[in-house]
Amino acid sequence: MDEIRWEFYPRVATELHAREWILFLSKLQKAPKTLDAYAHCLDDLIGFFERADLPLIEASRGDIAAYLDDLYHRVNPNSKAPTLDK
Repeated sequence: MDEIRWEFYPRVATELHAREWILFLSKLQKAPKTLDAYAHCLDDLIGFFERADLPLIEASRGDIAAYLDDLYHRVNPNSKAPTLDK
């Protein structure tokens, strides 16, 4: 099992259930890039719940919907925004 670089996922590293989930996936021999993707997304989810002051473990369907709405409406810094120039 490769060492998980927790410094890249600081919220996951400190949130017990999230950390255990990533460790569980690691023990299932998930590929390093899969673990990285899951951990990054989970770190983002935890961050949203912290900013919204919502309890992660007791999340409701409405809380999850709010997170998905937030994802949908975020500005993607890597995208090329449409311009009005012709």
